[in-house]
Amino acid sequence: MADNPPSPIIGTSAEADRGRSVRSTSQISRTSQQSKHSQFSSHSESGSKQSRIAASTASIRSQQSRRSDGSAHAEESTPLLQRDANHPNYGDGPTNSSDPASIAASSLRSLQNFNPGKGKGRKWPTIVALVLLFLTITTILVLGFAAPEVVDEYAKEATVFNPVYLSIDSFTSSGVRARIQGDFTLDASRVRKKPVRDLGRFGTWIAQAVESKNSEVKVYLPEYGEVLLGTAYVPGIVVDIRNGHTTRVDFLCDLVAGDVGGIRAILNDWIEDNDLPTIPEYRLSKLNFREAQHGQRGMAADVSLALKNDFPVALTLPPLEFNILVQGCSPNQPYILLADAKTSKVEVEPKEDIHVDVSGIVKELPETFVKACPESEKSPLDLLLGSYMHGDETTIYIRGSESLSGDTPKWITDFLRGIVLPLPFPGHTFDRLIRDFSLADVHFSLPDPFASPDSPKSQLRLSATVEALVNLPEEMNFHIAVSRVRAEADVFYHEGKLGSLDLRKWQQANSTRIDAHGKTPAGLAVKSLVNNAPLNITDDKIFADLLQALLFGENGIVLRVKAKVEVEIETALGKFVVRDLPAEGKVFVKPLSGGGSNFSHVLSPEIGALTILSTSPTSLTLSAKINLTNPTEYSAVVPYIDVHLLANDTIIGNATATNVNFTPGSNRDLSVTALWNPQDREVGREFLSKYISGQNTSIAIRTHAGTIPSQPRLGEALSLITIELPTPHLHPPRNPDHDGDDDQDPNGPHFIDDATMHLLSSHITLTLLSPLHVPLLITSLNASAYLYNTSILLGQILYHSPFSIPPGVSQSPKLLVRWSLDDVGYDTVKKALGGKLRVRAEAEVG
Repeated sequence: MADNPPSPIIGTSAEADRGRSVRSTSQISRTSQQSKHSQFSSHSESGSKQSRIAASTASIRSQQSRRSDGSAHAEESTPLLQRDANHPNYGDGPTNSSDPASIAASSLRSLQNFNPGKGKGRKWPTIVALVLLFLTITTILVLGFAAPEVVDEYAKEATVFNPVYLSIDSFTSSGVRARIQGDFTLDASRVRKKPVRDLGRFGTWIAQAVESKNSEVKVYLPEYGEVLLGTAYVPGIVVDIRNGHTTRVDFLCDLVAGDVGGIRAILNDWIEDNDLPTIPEYRLSKLNFREAQHGQRGMAADVSLALKNDFPVALTLPPLEFNILVQGCSPNQPYILLADAKTSKVEVEPKEDIHVDVSGIVKELPETFVKACPESEKSPLDLLLGSYMHGDETTIYIRGSESLSGDTPKWITDFLRGIVLPLPFPGHTFDRLIRDFSLADVHFSLPDPFASPDSPKSQLRLSATVEALVNLPEEMNFHIAVSRVRAEADVFYHEGKLGSLDLRKWQQANSTRIDAHGKTPAGLAVKSLVNNAPLNITDDKIFADLLQALLFGENGIVLRVKAKVEVEIETALGKFVVRDLPAEGKVFVKPLSGGGSNFSHVLSPEIGALTILSTSPTSLTLSAKINLTNPTEYSAVVPYIDVHLLANDTIIGNATATNVNFTPGSNRDLSVTALWNPQDREVGREFLSKYISGQNTSIAIRTHAGTIPSQPRLGEALSLITIELPTPHLHPPRNPDHDGDDDQDPNGPHFIDDATMHLLSSHITLTLLSPLHVPLLITSLNASAYLYNTSILLGQILYHSPFSIPPGVSQSPKLLVRWSLDDVGYDTVKKALGGKLRVRAEAEVG
């Protein structure tokens, strides 16, 4: 029929209406394509598919219009077609089968002349035509009203786009030109509803392909007040929409930035809510700190890193400039501008690591960065370095710079300069930062004896030269010097804490750089003089063990020092303090005795110039000069010390020394004052009798809680150690009457030189040799005389009248003798008349 001329039944106006209908529907279809493609790319295919269906519907509607228009002009009283002079045989004569009008007229006549009684077989074509017409109309209604929603749902769920390659072809003055490559597929198995899936597969099988025209897509964010993110200009694309068929698409798309200020506000909102995607893994391949070059002042850093890239994206990023910011004292304060950084041109290849080179420069340290925060002793610099050097993750902030860089488009600079992006930065633990640590020229000072316990003046004091060799990381390639140091150190012996060393006062220091050689890294030799630093002993038991090891050990001891150090350093940025640097070292202390248990032999004590200063009925006060040898390289200042004197483990007195400077080597004429006041008088009398009589005696020295009044715990700790010292021999004067007397026993007692007996009067006179330099007052005397080397009692002396014994040789008053009633004793005395008799005398003297 399409090849035949227009039928009079329809007329040319119907054809014109059909053309307008088709064109109008096509225009609506194209508009629908553009609108849907602007919202979602997957809707473009759906829109094109609907346009094909809509076009078919429009054609059918045009045919219906022709039929309805023809019947509208026909009435029952008039024939359907007028007679024509050119066709006189209308209805009766033969017709020209080649004339469409004749064929139509013949068909109408056959319907008008239809007789149900005649030719019943001819009704089936009519019934079939009517049924097909009904089904066609129903299909049109279904497709016209239900298909668009079904096709839209099918397209949403079945569309699969797998990007294969995405690259930025070039940067433009207002955006970028991107090249997109990918595979487009409709997968019906992804559609959940079976009716939608079946109808979609049927419709796409009929349509086979859709084509989208050039479109302009604008993307808005309704949640942020319809902010325009950007505009994409997408060219026309033809894709196969049959189920399971894949179409490779490859096109260039111009992307133009929208509201830059609005986008920046959205990104900052996401940053505050921590909604940003995770930063990809990266590794540092180069980190170098150096002094700025080319006439610039400050410190520079060169960083090379590689970022993991799992995306099929390719582009070339232009050089970009950033500001490096750090957190101030509190989150409410503005960030502190610390450095400027610049990246080189970055080439990004699909699914390959991205290599980025960054150079930065710190021109000076802002005052707010190094100044201590309110109500704190630490500055933002301290907080930042503290976290970094303890291995904790730190956060720095990156903001786009306001200055343009090379060919970088202005819209990129405008976009980045208002965005502050947090960048986690991994910490770095500096194990063995201090390679060597030692103390030289150690000098100990005992505390002030009259200071209050637990006060700073009541602690031991240490002065020494602290020497340390600090490892310099290989990244630090700039001049650095240490001008002052201070620290708080804990001292450990074995696994226990002995005490703490307070070095909180700034100590002057000097440093020398040592270049790397071989496998030994570069270092900084630091030397500082520590003067009177308090040493607080916190564990008395450990301290006693330490002293025993020093006094009686053979190999010395090792002390471990663990400290937090603050260092004032000088760099190209000026002076600033680095706090809480971990420092750990070992200090070897040589044994005081040189090995062995005879510590007294090592000290080589010598007591001389013993003088009795005063006496009382129960005590003696003496002074002496002592010579001691210090076998160590350490010295000590003793402002006051008091020790117990013991005999047979019984306290018989105290010895006190003041302002003693105990230096390495020989120490002579150290003044000591002793008080003889025995707790057990019998023990004291026996010791004094043996001592004055010239017998070998020894005395023990032991500390006590009052040894150092301000440090009772120290005295108690030292009391675990007892030092045994031999008492010096007294040298009594010689009796001139006995010069040349060979019979005198040099090892015998020398206090009583001889005795003259008066038998008739029963008295005896003693010749006394006093080694003391002061008179000795005798208040009572109970003596017995025995025949020498026998137990034969000769007589007894009981004398209770006081008499004085001056220094040197003297005669006692006549002492009454009670002779023994034993005839053997008395006869022995008589036989000695006019001669000599050797006797042994024992006396209790008061």
